[in-house]
Amino acid sequence: MHPGRAVSISGNLKLAVFAVLVSVLNAVLYAQVIERMTPLPWLDYNGALEPYCVVAKELVLSQTENKLYCVSDHWISVIDCETNRIIKEIPYVRRLDDTYGYAGFWHRRTNRAYLYALGGVDVIDFHNDSLIAQLWTTNESFQGMVYDDSMDCLAVCNESDGVRRRNEVIFFDGLTHRLIDYVQIVSGIPVRIVWAPELQKYYVLSSIHLGSIYYTYWLNIIDARTRPSVPEQVLISDSAWEVRTSDMIYVNQHRKVYLALGNELVVFDCQGDSVCRRLNVAANLLAYDPGLDKIYAVTTGGASTIYVISAASDSILGRLILPCITPERSYGLIPVPELKRLYLYSDPGVAVIDCQTDSLIALLTVNNYGSQGTVCYNPNNNRLYISSMNRIYVFDAAAHQLVDSIRGGVEISAVFWNPAVRKLYVFGNDFERSLCSVLDETGRLLKSFPVGALIYDEINVCLPDKSGNKIYVIVNGDQMVKVIDCIADTVLREIPVPPDPWMLTRTTRDKYLYCVHFAAPSRLTVIDTEADSVVQTVPLDFDGAVGCYWHAGVNKVYIAHHFRPVISVYDCSLKRVTHVIRVPYPVWYLYCDTVFNRVYVSPIHLDGVLFSIDAGADTVLKLFPELRAEGWVTGANNKVYYRAHTLPSPQGYDEVIGVIDCAQESLIKVIYPAAHFWSSLTTAFYDNKLFIPTDIQQRPEAGMLDTIGVTVVDCINDRIIGYIEFPIGAPYFNLFVDVDREGHRLFAQSRSRIYTIRLTPPGIGEGDGLGVSAVTVSPNPVWENCVIRGSLPASLLVVYDKAGRVVRRLKPAVKAAETEWHWDGRDEKGNTVPAGVYFVRVAGSPKRGRLVLIR
Repeated sequence: MHPGRAVSISGNLKLAVFAVLVSVLNAVLYAQVIERMTPLPWLDYNGALEPYCVVAKELVLSQTENKLYCVSDHWISVIDCETNRIIKEIPYVRRLDDTYGYAGFWHRRTNRAYLYALGGVDVIDFHNDSLIAQLWTTNESFQGMVYDDSMDCLAVCNESDGVRRRNEVIFFDGLTHRLIDYVQIVSGIPVRIVWAPELQKYYVLSSIHLGSIYYTYWLNIIDARTRPSVPEQVLISDSAWEVRTSDMIYVNQHRKVYLALGNELVVFDCQGDSVCRRLNVAANLLAYDPGLDKIYAVTTGGASTIYVISAASDSILGRLILPCITPERSYGLIPVPELKRLYLYSDPGVAVIDCQTDSLIALLTVNNYGSQGTVCYNPNNNRLYISSMNRIYVFDAAAHQLVDSIRGGVEISAVFWNPAVRKLYVFGNDFERSLCSVLDETGRLLKSFPVGALIYDEINVCLPDKSGNKIYVIVNGDQMVKVIDCIADTVLREIPVPPDPWMLTRTTRDKYLYCVHFAAPSRLTVIDTEADSVVQTVPLDFDGAVGCYWHAGVNKVYIAHHFRPVISVYDCSLKRVTHVIRVPYPVWYLYCDTVFNRVYVSPIHLDGVLFSIDAGADTVLKLFPELRAEGWVTGANNKVYYRAHTLPSPQGYDEVIGVIDCAQESLIKVIYPAAHFWSSLTTAFYDNKLFIPTDIQQRPEAGMLDTIGVTVVDCINDRIIGYIEFPIGAPYFNLFVDVDREGHRLFAQSRSRIYTIRLTPPGIGEGDGLGVSAVTVSPNPVWENCVIRGSLPASLLVVYDKAGRVVRRLKPAVKAAETEWHWDGRDEKGNTVPAGVYFVRVAGSPKRGRLVLIR
């Protein structure tokens, strides 16, 4: 037996977790005030705003509570199944695995959900809708888990990380969530596990890669009463296809395990612990109907076919061909024995199979755009809940009729602050149309309206002049430039342009706006913003135009081409293309420096480096080979900042920030983040600080505590001075920010939410210009007890959770020059609070701090 804690698999790992989190906290203990979090709901066709939900990757039903839990990256939406409305959101710090499918189940007796995420298993208490435990593993993809009710034990397959953990099955106490044992799997990686309750045995499928697509598969038999250090092994197949996308089920009635292994279905007799049958059925999904004693197997190639197999004789009874289903996009097979039906989630919807006649009786069409979703049946109201993209469809299971839907929020593609009218314009789509949401300076939603029928991810916005009465918007793939009236907040008019407009730029010298077009043949369109009409269309010698940037120093537009290592130069005075600059790599992102009349260029991919162009001669001036550049590039104080990568770095993480001195034309500093730092495509400057939307991705030993927020860089000293963490966020390729300089606010986006962050005006505050110094918390992370210290008069200290709710009020203890507060990880009623991120603030003072509680 190998006892331990639920939060650590070994003492060394525990210390590693502690060390990594402490180093991260040193960077993220940063004072900030998030004034408002504004969810952007979808807009119905009558113009009414409706409640929204997240894109659900897993649906878990609590029958006792009659609530549906929609699990996505970083948060869980709780839906009341009587009203089909969201009643709560639970912050969720880890990501679900979307490589080989999702996994989650409800345990009736404890009324808890077990959710398989990257880095382990999270436990949700359905009584109080909170995250109560996180069970760490080293997995980065779903391997399998089961619950033994007789011994209250959760068994989780774990793949070796090559350093600390081996291929093994880890056993956790289902009530206390402490690690109680582990069994090594020596025959490869454990990929599936089932539980045989009457036999008190676990059956674990493991694989060894033979090269190409072929694997050797073993079935490992673990006796739950003894849990041997090395289990008994039975060779199942010595050359089969990869099984990670296939299935494995246990049929208790016959004491058999069914395994879909590439091109065959293997039947394993658990009483004799041997293979008893092999069927020539290439399947990737299996389901069992106990009432009719049938196995259903969905084929993986050719026409989508469901084989019907007798579980008693292990013989094929028949097959059902489904021409309406795409076989390679079959994601879930859900039997509902009480209805004698089988539900196959695929593209373009959910096929309903009558298990008595083994025939297709309905196809529930949903707009899944070929993406993965899931189906959940609620016997309390005889409803089917089907997740698809940003919507959950609610069907009457008896009549196969759509009765309701829960729509998703807007997928944001651009954030634009208009200082003239003091409004924030947020553009995105709800997977049906492109939308514009208008917020006031405090982040309050004023209005939403459609701006087009297309739903492309890329939207570009441009302000033509200082009046601010109009802004111009393009939606990639459209053939119009939309003119938005910023007084009435409506689409004023549409300007027809050539196909596929991609980016806008403006000049402050005259009334013209410039638009490049991606589709071949690429063009540059010149728009008169007084007449709102096209005055010139300039053909470009190269296609794939993706970026255009006006250089005020030389009055030229520099055009980047996605596929070609060239930059086209349009002279705004001569009104023609004057140069085509041959550059080392295909590029996208440019920064125009008007002090030294240079253009700094970042390549599209990591195989290139940053380089500069002489804007007078339009020639490549210098390459900066020290770092690999990719993504955003910007500048301030005669310095250029750009997103870069380098390996190895002192912290072992690859993304860094490069700093170029424009006067010296040299790399003067590399800024290393405190954790795995993944920045987005946009940045914002305010008060000598650079704000970078960031996805902080922790290492597996830190429990994959991913956070979304904004990294703050001091551009005087060129160092990271803080990290503004969002209470609820989700990783996304494009994260957007903009600044209201007069109102001293930062607007930041994460998925369907806009965060309004109050900034301290320049010259006010303690050192960083954004807030105040933090109190200290020791130890941090907190295992059981901690001490909070600060040089302050004795006063109450308040502990908050991430939602802003008061958790505990602590009385002070004065010691020497400092005041101390002691917290035991309990709330006001003496109840142990769940693991997670908490904030502390001294009453009557701006001093604050942040801590991580781990159990």
